[in-house]
Amino acid sequence: NFDYLQPTVIFNSVMTVSLFFAVLNVKRWNLYVGEDTTVVVMMGMLAFSLGALFCYSVVFIVGSKHIVYNKIDDINVSASFLIGLFLLMFGLLVFSINEMYNISLQVGNTGGYANMIRAVRYPLERGEISFSRWMNYRYSIAYSIACVSMFAFINNTLNNAKFVFCELKYMLLVIGFIPFSVLTTGRRDLIHFLLYSVVIFCVLYFKKHRYNFKNKVKGLVLISGTVASSILAFFL
Repeated sequence: NFDYLQPTVIFNSVMTVSLFFAVLNVKRWNLYVGEDTTVVVMMGMLAFSLGALFCYSVVFIVGSKHIVYNKIDDINVSASFLIGLFLLMFGLLVFSINEMYNISLQVGNTGGYANMIRAVRYPLERGEISFSRWMNYRYSIAYSIACVSMFAFINNTLNNAKFVFCELKYMLLVIGFIPFSVLTTGRRDLIHFLLYSVVIFCVLYFKKHRYNFKNKVKGLVLISGTVASSILAFFL
């Protein structure tokens, strides 16, 4: 049915692409790809596929056979609650910046806060240092808030025939996530968030306008273009 957003298709496609680049860069990335690694990956893909097939059979064969295409109602969150979440993210960011700066001092940073990310990046990539679990917790909280906010923004925007300026309030929390991503010293997290946003857009768009062939082609072009641009940006 050309359902490329089916979980099995997404999972196996991502694993296949990841393995493709891993095999090409085994020596460069110092990876180990042996028989046991191959068996584990293949068994994982098979287990996920069988699980997805079981869920599909339960939902569409044993249960309801009809897909609901109705749009999701607007998500309305009060401005005061959003401001509270933004202040929470700001407070968490202060702690993360302080931890990043202290780590940079350990690796010889003499350029102050402006140079702390540059000082930490390469030791972090080489595995010489690592962030604390609290740093990861703070990042996860900010990332979760940003993902929900992006979902609300995309959903509400698609529900309206024209752009509504007040929906930009959700983007405030998305912008608040960017510094957390910058503190990871890499581009991978922003690329993940971009891909998440594009996939969510396609899912909600299909839910409102139906999963016909024309819309699926549009979605595939958009996702493929985003993936290609992300890969290019990652290697630049």
